[in-house]
Amino acid sequence: MKEELDERLSKMNHEANVSKLARQAFDSSYAHVRNEARLKRKSRNKPMRTLLTMAATLMLIIMLSVEGTALAAFNRLFQFQDRGIEQVAMTSEENVRAASVTDQNVTVTLEQMIAGQHKLALRFAVEGKEVQLGDDTEFHLEYRIQAKDGTYIDEFISDTKPLKGEGDLIGHRFNTYIDSEEGVTIYEILAESNNRVIPSLDGANVHIETLHWTRDGRSQTVNGDWTLPLQTTLPGDIIQYEMSRSEGGIEVIRVVTDMTSTHVVLRVDGERYDENFFVDNVYLKDGNGMIYRIETGYRTEVTDGKTTLTFHLPYTITDATHEIELGIEGVGEVKLTGPMK
Repeated sequence: MKEELDERLSKMNHEANVSKLARQAFDSSYAHVRNEARLKRKSRNKPMRTLLTMAATLMLIIMLSVEGTALAAFNRLFQFQDRGIEQVAMTSEENVRAASVTDQNVTVTLEQMIAGQHKLALRFAVEGKEVQLGDDTEFHLEYRIQAKDGTYIDEFISDTKPLKGEGDLIGHRFNTYIDSEEGVTIYEILAESNNRVIPSLDGANVHIETLHWTRDGRSQTVNGDWTLPLQTTLPGDIIQYEMSRSEGGIEVIRVVTDMTSTHVVLRVDGERYDENFFVDNVYLKDGNGMIYRIETGYRTEVTDGKTTLTFHLPYTITDATHEIELGIEGVGEVKLTGPMK
């Protein structure tokens, strides 16, 4: 069945439009998977890898039953099981003006880019005649992202190299796809920041310094200079929500929604919370009754008997409604309003 689906995806790759019905199917299936994952995490019956596989399979089956055009978009997704990133990839035909550079007989192309206030997704294609590839090859690259003013936004390098800035963004996830017949390595990066807004990427560059391939215990490393401009074509719209009514002990500091997620900073009384308390009990309900919960972790800071909580929710500007509710079960609930889309 997998080969059959792959063949259909490939044949429809030239199609780009995703209907409202397809997106509704995606949202509905994703909401179901999120709820199942939450229940499974509480029971601890199945590992997360199994759940993520179930999620990808469920969404693909539903979109197969909806329309073929959704398949083409699905084939282009940054498949990190990140709803906001996947939503942008599904609904945006072009995310970046592709750029390539060749050094050491290896060509690196920046194929796609998605940039929100707190998330940055990049997709690279790496090609070179001297690179020996196979289906079991592992790959990673070392890079630095430099802003127009010369400061470094993100650095993901080996411990043997000095940092040129203050470090990197908080979280990184990676995907690698090998096409051994074509000699192409596809490498995707999703970088996140919880504690600060990612600075402007207008005029920024990504400097790739080292490429690493590992296969059968043998490694191949290529050092060079592959500098590529970060040229996103997507709008940077945001919605700033303001508190209209509060019930309970929740102090809202920041609730901002962009195309990839909603960034929340709030404060509650107390400092002794179980590590799963916030994951299990924090929720956002939109004006359509949809529920969104923490999926990718959170940060806490305790000061003067109060806990400041920073996290993302998979509620995006595409979902946005004028009124939302943000709550912590057993603590309280806040009603917020934002400008209409």
